[in-house]
Amino acid sequence: MNRFSLSLLFVILSYVAWAQPANNNFASAVSLTHGPLASGCSANAAYTTVAATGDMTAGNCWNTSGGSNVWFKFTATTTKMHFDVIAGGSVGTGGTLQHAYAALWDNTGTIQLVCNTYATQYSGVSLNYANLTIGQDYYISVDNHNGSTGYRGTFKICLGDDVDYDYYEGATTLAMNSTSANAAYTTVMATRDKNNANCWNTNGGSNRWFKFVATTTTITANVYTGGAEGSLQHGYMALWEADGTTQLGCVQYVNQYDDLEISAVGLTPGNTYYISVDNHNGTSGYRGSFKIGINDAVTYDYYEGAVALVMNSTSANAAYTTVMATRDKNHANCWNTNGGSNRWFKFVATTTTITANVYTGGAEGSLQHGYMA
Repeated sequence: MNRFSLSLLFVILSYVAWAQPANNNFASAVSLTHGPLASGCSANAAYTTVAATGDMTAGNCWNTSGGSNVWFKFTATTTKMHFDVIAGGSVGTGGTLQHAYAALWDNTGTIQLVCNTYATQYSGVSLNYANLTIGQDYYISVDNHNGSTGYRGTFKICLGDDVDYDYYEGATTLAMNSTSANAAYTTVMATRDKNNANCWNTNGGSNRWFKFVATTTTITANVYTGGAEGSLQHGYMALWEADGTTQLGCVQYVNQYDDLEISAVGLTPGNTYYISVDNHNGTSGYRGSFKIGINDAVTYDYYEGAVALVMNSTSANAAYTTVMATRDKNHANCWNTNGGSNRWFKFVATTTTITANVYTGGAEGSLQHGYMA
């Protein structure tokens, strides 16, 4: 082979190696079918940001301006959509894209409808939106952090015609008297919709949604985190009527990895109720995985769930707590505040007299400035 042929081959191979993706520009967006998520996924590593250039506008939630965006489009067949960018670090896990970005746009590619950004290096991103116009075209841009050209890479995508539990409309159904597996759910990459609860000390912003059908007039819901149960930090939980905006109860963390519990009475059997789980928005690092459970009885946070005490007995040290308790019924008239963290106990009288004691301090407990009635 002569020198001219070698040079020509090198040029051709270089061009192939560094050719821009076919969907590098808004005008050349790849058309996707808006249908069931199960049939809406590409092959692993089907798309890439390698050699892509920037056009149009960066998503307003992205922490850099990107500059390697590629484009997709679809015609809405329902009012809802879910889109995943899947990487994972290798072709076998979806692709090599790092620090991914994605955004949903109207048919001009200039009005942003929703956007999301990576949580970890290979986490990929998800988009949910519940207000599409059927028959209208929509565009999706995928990009990556511009801190290094090494962040560019391949990825897999999935498009579905419904939202997931990032939205109220896609709430996960919980079976009564059941508990999920450890770390089954996560607030990582979640966004905010509906309202934050009025007892939370920030407005959250990473809520996930669950729903259940009441089988009795009472309910207790628990979120578990820490260790194998999950990585969620500074968690929030709230209980809502079927509209997702009328609050029935709420609770927030006391400590970093606290489990959360809500009890409620007065539910209507057969009605659907909603639960939102979120976390403090001080840093995206508070987002994380969690376990959730639900049952049709209340705990001793409510009068109706009072713990039965055996006459002439004493509990173990620190057996009970007012942490994350709420208030029901009345406060006693000798208390110097109205409390607000009451717990309930009950007993059957065996004589005409009774003495009850609460012990705290040291090994016995951490309750301070206690009340009893």
